[in-house]
Order: sequence, then structure tokens, then C-alpha cells
Amino acid sequence: MILVDVHGSCVSRNIFNFNKNTDISVNQYFSRNNIVSSMMPPASISTNREELIRYNSEYSHRCLRYAIEKKTVPLLKSSIADFLVIDFFDLCQPVAVYKNTTFSTYDYVFYNTAAYKSEPEKYKTVNFLELPIWSWYGYIDLYWQQMIEKFGENVILVRLQCCNKYISKDGTVRKTLPNLLNFGNPIYNKQLYDLEEYVINKYDPYIIDISKYFVADENYNPDVTPVHFEENYGVTSWILMEDIILNKPKQKYYDNITPEVVADLLERPVDDENFKIIWDESENFFCCM
Repeated sequence: MILVDVHGSCVSRNIFNFNKNTDISVNQYFSRNNIVSSMMPPASISTNREELIRYNSEYSHRCLRYAIEKKTVPLLKSSIADFLVIDFFDLCQPVAVYKNTTFSTYDYVFYNTAAYKSEPEKYKTVNFLELPIWSWYGYIDLYWQQMIEKFGENVILVRLQCCNKYISKDGTVRKTLPNLLNFGNPIYNKQLYDLEEYVINKYDPYIIDISKYFVADENYNPDVTPVHFEENYGVTSWILMEDIILNKPKQKYYDNITPEVVADLLERPVDDENFKIIWDESENFFCCM
């Protein structure tokens, strides 16, 4: 059995929903856990599960506690997993600032807790993607150095961009509702791209690049938050993921865009000759900047 840890969002975790290989399994999934914040000191803050309201589950509360107590990196370093899959989607959300640290708020639900409501003046918010890179890239380096030391070459970065459009139930392309963009907004795509380039050039992980094809489909998943995607994304990404995990190929960079995927979305036949025409027609659909 090959075990995989995931530190990121549904962008990475949901790829494994298409896994039919009984020799590969997700070991630990760390979601809503900002990588930069995960390298900072823990905070002494009490919370309970019932305070999370619509996210009232043991899993959600555990994720929040991991963020506050900084358990993610120690758990990864002691993990029995063979591979680590990472994405940077959670950097799109602001984190809470408290004393000498920051932490992820599990989709803002921390602000429902008594800890926050009793003394809101002690908390601030910040989005690292809005700050000068000299103030936080050092934490990125610390994280990657430790993950490379633990997992060696068995690290996969899922490269992404946020999209402000989705495929509606009637098949038309519509704009994502503004409240859903609080979880991932295209205004941060340039910062995400620059960060990914920095990590790729410095640490050379395996790459599954979904940045040209990342769009929600209401018929496939009614929750069209920009962290979900059309079914073909999962199918094609899993093919690449499985090959990397099983075969550890020499090639490091993979793009899951294929003529077949684009043609299927547009309900058009495809061959090598007409792919460029289809791609030109659909360019604005896929590039959600």
C-alpha cells in the first residue's frame, strides 16, 4: 500500500475520489491550513466543535485546532506516508493575527467562537498574498526544506489558478457569486503563479498543472465554490497522479489539458488538426484572470 498525505484544498484531495487503485490511499488530509501560518508559533486559544455552526463536525474542529496549535508540520514530519501532495489555494484566504502568530480560521468560522467574540479587539486579519514577499517567503522555504527532507523527491505540487466563472445547470457559463470568491479569488492568481514559479525553480517537485483548466460545474457539484471543478478535471488529474505515484517518472511537469478534455466540455469532436481552433475559441473561458 502506498500512502499519500495531502496538505492543501479540495483541489488536491478530490483528485483521489477518482482512485480505483487499491494500492494507493490517502493517509492524512490537512485542509484550511495555511502553509505560511503552519510554520509560526502555536496560540493558546480555546474552541469547541459546537461553535463552528454549519461546519459543526469533528473533522472541521480538528482542522481548526491543527491550525491554532500548529500540529500540521509535526504530523507530516512523523507521517508514515510515502508521498505528499500540496497546493496553495488556502493562501487565498486571510488568516487571523493573534499576538506573535497567525492561523487559518477554517473558512472564517473561528469568528463564531467565544474566544473571538469575547475579545475581538485582540485579533487582526492579514492575507499573505497582499504583503511583500520578503515578509513571508522565508516561511515557505522553511516548510519546503522540511518536507523535502522528509519525503525526498516524492512531493507533488498541484498548480492552480482561481476562477470566477462556473458552468451552470443549464450549460451556460456564469460569474461566480461574490461571497464564494471569499474562499478563492482570481485577483490573487498572479501572486499564486509567482509563488509556484519560485517553488518549482528552487525545489523541483513533481507538478500537475491545472491552471489552464479549473472551473466548477453545477451539474457535477452544486457547490460551485472556486475550489471545486468539472468532472473531467478529476478523471485526467488522477491519471497523472497515479502515474507519478506508481512509476516516479523522470519527467517532473505534467499538464492535464488535452484536446479530448476541451472537446468534451464544448461538446465538439476533436483531432490534432482542429484542437488549436477549439482552444482559441475557448481561451477566455478557461483563463479566469
